[in-house]
Amino acid sequence: MRPIRITRSARKHKLSNRRIREALATALFVRMDGADGDMAIYEGTDATGLEIELGLVRDDHGEGYAVVHAMPLEWRRL
Repeated sequence: MRPIRITRSARKHKLSNRRIREALATALFVRMDGADGDMAIYEGTDATGLEIELGLVRDDHGEGYAVVHAMPLEWRRL
């Protein structure tokens, strides 16, 4: 398994690293997104039941991936 780094921009919606990692553990792929179609969008649920939308890209600081977007999914539905 490749390492996953959580960026500062992923935490701008006040989600902790713990909640993001919990959501990653249950995440399912939804679509490709981003300016160049290079960001994979996943949806997962943390331990409290909060559904979180996650955006992952290849990490330019290493061999793995970086979470660059994390937001409660209910915000998307507003």
